[in-house]
Amino acid sequence: MIDRWIAQTDSGAWEELVADLLVTHYDPSYLRATTQNYLHYDEARSLSLERLDEPGMAQAARELLKARP
Repeated sequence: MIDRWIAQTDSGAWEELVADLLVTHYDPSYLRATTQNYLHYDEARSLSLERLDEPGMAQAARELLKARP
């Protein structure tokens, strides 16, 4: 795996390298840490954001407020 990342770096395949690092290293590590530190993570409500601009964030906040128990 590391040899692949080095080859991607050497060839200048930056987009491929970043995607590979995220999928094979960062995402699994982050998920493992999250599930260890947040005991009810699997029960948490999922929120998908379509946009990260101000209107998109405002919409996400409205959705979260509607879903409050």
